[in-house]
Order: sequence, then C-alpha cells, then structure tokens
Amino acid sequence: MLIPATETSQHTIGRWQILPEVFEWISQKLEDMQGCQAFFCDEIGPLEVLQAKGWIKALDVVDERRCEINVITFRPSLKEYFCQRYPAMILYDLEIAGDDVKIVKDVKHLIGID
Repeated sequence: MLIPATETSQHTIGRWQILPEVFEWISQKLEDMQGCQAFFCDEIGPLEVLQAKGWIKALDVVDERRCEINVITFRPSLKEYFCQRYPAMILYDLEIAGDDVKIVKDVKHLIGID
C-alpha cells in the first residue's frame, strides 16, 4: 500500500510512502494462492522488476502457472522485459486505439461471460 510520503517516512518511492507490512501480507497471500481460475494483478513496476520488492510474488504466480488465466498490467517502460520473460503472452497496449475494447472482449471470452 502506498500513501503520500511525509518528512518522517522511512520507506519511500518518489512521493509515496511504502508500508512494508502490507507487502508482507500480500506476499503471504500470493504464496498461499493455489488453483484459482483467473489472476489479475495491477500493476508491476520497477520496484518489482528492478529491486525484487513490492508485489514480486505476483510474478511467481504467473511463472508457476498457478492460475488458468493471468492478466497483469505493467509500466510501459518494462515492455521489453515482459516480452522477453513471457514471449507467448498476448500484449495489449491501451495507447493503441481499440485495444481497450479488445481486451475486455478477450477477457470476457476467456472467463466465459461473452
């Protein structure tokens, strides 16, 4: 969880204070997660990719294929990293006209609500 940083904040990224206990809690939940049909994670960023912190366990969920469907969002600056790590992924770029509609349609189809 991120909240605005103050002068007394101990762990910060830019203008945000990080509450380490929240990352610990979600890491445990992600580690315990098994056998779900769909996993949605918003958003993986430099904290995870460059520092192996934050929601890093979310990548374990995807790597280990614990869920049938994995949908993750990531910073545009990390596109090359994710394309190399998951070469078979379907990539949607919300800056491209029509991809917003396409992703909703595709996810609905994958989870059987179309």
